[in-house]
Amino acid sequence: MSKQLDSILGRATNATPDVDKGKMPEARARLGSVPTPTLKREAERPLQAMVPATVERAVKIRAAEEGTTVRTLILKGLKAIGVDVSEEELRDRRR
Repeated sequence: MSKQLDSILGRATNATPDVDKGKMPEARARLGSVPTPTLKREAERPLQAMVPATVERAVKIRAAEEGTTVRTLILKGLKAIGVDVSEEELRDRRR
């Protein structure tokens, strides 16, 4: 790294507080008191199917219109035909 870049980075402030190093004990206390959810997710595996290009396009358009992912849209469709899909899996994981 160049000396100029080292100098700039050395003067930059951290975007997040340095809780672990004891610089903000009140933040560490707050973080320590918040229970962290323990989500046990089932392992995921890819599932592929060859579909006509028009079907692929329609699914992608529908997902975009609903503001969701193709994965979520397909899982909703599978649930609609009776496949056991948990509500947790239907949540958009991007948010």
